[in-house]
Amino acid sequence: MYCNILHRAASIATLDSLKFQQDEAHKLGFKTTLHIPLRGMDSPEVIEYYKQQARDFGDEIGIHFHGLESESYKEAFGSDEQIIMLYLKPLEERKKIIDFVFERFYGFFGFYPVSIAGYYFDADTLSYINEKYPSVKIAITSCFEEGIKMFAGCSYTWYLFSEGGPWTAYYPSKTNSLCPAKAKDEAIDIICVPHLNRDMLMSYLSRDDYFSAHTANMQRGKLNKGKKCRYIFDFLDEWLEQDKYNDTVYFNNYTGSGWLNEGRNFEETSEVSKDLYRQCLEYYKKKSDEGKLQVMTMEEYAEVHKDKVKVGRGDINLFHDLAGNSGRELLWYVDSNWRMAIDPICGGSVVDLRPYAGRIKQDLGPNSSQLWNGSYPFALNFLHRQAYISSVVGSAPLINLRCHVGKIERPDEHQVYVEFEPMVVGKGENEIEFASAFLFCDDGRLYLKKKILKTATPDGKVKVIENMNGTLGRTEYPEDMSGITMYAENKNGETAVYNCEYNDRKTSLENATLLSAKVPMLGTEFTFESDLEGAVGEIREGAMAKPYYSMCITQYVKAGEESSVCLRIRNLK
Repeated sequence: MYCNILHRAASIATLDSLKFQQDEAHKLGFKTTLHIPLRGMDSPEVIEYYKQQARDFGDEIGIHFHGLESESYKEAFGSDEQIIMLYLKPLEERKKIIDFVFERFYGFFGFYPVSIAGYYFDADTLSYINEKYPSVKIAITSCFEEGIKMFAGCSYTWYLFSEGGPWTAYYPSKTNSLCPAKAKDEAIDIICVPHLNRDMLMSYLSRDDYFSAHTANMQRGKLNKGKKCRYIFDFLDEWLEQDKYNDTVYFNNYTGSGWLNEGRNFEETSEVSKDLYRQCLEYYKKKSDEGKLQVMTMEEYAEVHKDKVKVGRGDINLFHDLAGNSGRELLWYVDSNWRMAIDPICGGSVVDLRPYAGRIKQDLGPNSSQLWNGSYPFALNFLHRQAYISSVVGSAPLINLRCHVGKIERPDEHQVYVEFEPMVVGKGENEIEFASAFLFCDDGRLYLKKKILKTATPDGKVKVIENMNGTLGRTEYPEDMSGITMYAENKNGETAVYNCEYNDRKTSLENATLLSAKVPMLGTEFTFESDLEGAVGEIREGAMAKPYYSMCITQYVKAGEESSVCLRIRNLK
């Protein structure tokens, strides 16, 4: 696993804490990446310290676009805003701010940076930077799954919505920076990485700014007792486990120096905050010495990524409950077509799906279509809409059952295969033992499989239902589904089609081969496909109190056989 240790001082007030962080890293032989915000550039002492660190230790210096509030900004733009979100400015104004910051950086340091950072960069902004400042090769561009939970938790005052993007490093699409590109010609030539690695279970369930690589986040989540914090070690170990499933794993720890100052972390002292940070780096050193972790600068990682990571590849993440130690786990998959979360506590149901194939255009700021919400929309979300992809085996809805991941394999460079541990449902003559499996293909196909291992009645057929409740949105509140088109066809040439009008209409076809939902608001078509004899397909449009459409295929298989339904995603264009 490749690791970046990232630091920044927003002002002279945080410089002492930055010096502590830098000294601890250098004692352990680590190089860091130092990002300087515009406010930091107003301090000659901060600038000189950055230069000295680069000169003496080979640390990298880059720009951070948080902390624009400064005297230099006020003089240049005549604004005394208390908080400046670059991504919420009109694009042309955004460009002027970017130019001002880059040129000011060049004036102090004599070069343009290779790495930059911010809490959110959209595709238009990254494309502008890529064209005008080609030295930039890597950027922190989003905060993984920070959005509506953070907004509510911050008294509805923190306007950062960046849910729906990848948790790992990737080349972004020219249309939307949260979408991984399919190929080089569709990509912006800047590697995107997240602000912090997060707890991948709590990212789905809770506010993940309490659960991340950031030791002060751990303090906010009350995961420590004074200077003792088991979570520090478990967190890194869990991320190291991802090396089992992926060719390359990216990790960063970005603890802004201010978080180690006195008075920042509830009632805890600066001494406690600094000690936890020291323990964190020391554990990185232990794992580095074991050959499991390679610590480097962002510039160095950009070269690794360029050499080792194929554009558009699929990544997998299996994360366990570290905070509660309940045994719960959550599985994630991402490629250039979609991102999914699969919850074993819901029987291996897909509980979140972001349809990248639609390539929804980002458009933020005044007079824009989305104003402030940059999150990539979901096509289903269990927590927000009761919308999911799940199964029924026999008469048992799997969403009510708990299972565990049994194995993860890569049959070839374009596929990821996930199989769950066998489950038993039913009793007596209705007892069925089976194993669920997913086969992800990086061309936009997902095969939903059920292996029937044993039945109480050897020759009896088992009913297996695959169901998708689909919707759309960026928040917990329903959005208009008018315009979604449902379609079904079978081997006999019979078809059914209708537009969603909230009448809860449904149609079933025997010998079904294809079900389809075209969702123009997501630029996406979803299809369920079956080639098994005797399959029954059903489409349903939903109702006002059930704001999701449904596609359902029923198949019948015997012990020793396997049901298989292909879920496919396509761009509507």
